[in-house]
Amino acid sequence: RTDEAMAAFEKIVSEPGAHEEIRRTAMLWLIDVSAQARNWTVALKYAAEFQQAFPKRDHRFYARYRQAEALLQLAVGSTGGR
Repeated sequence: RTDEAMAAFEKIVSEPGAHEEIRRTAMLWLIDVSAQARNWTVALKYAAEFQQAFPKRDHRFYARYRQAEALLQLAVGSTGGR
């Protein structure tokens, strides 16, 4: 189901005529679904894309948090948790 959700949100984000708020919400869901699945590389990608696409929106702080979480998890994973 995670893959299906990701595909649906990715389709929304890539729709050229989609309303900004809908795209923004879909991108936040992409970040969250990726993090929930512990797919930190993908979560990091979408968190960075969100900040670039919506640099003035309030949710940029949430995207930064998720970006930091992903970076931390990737660092912990690369050191074996040490």
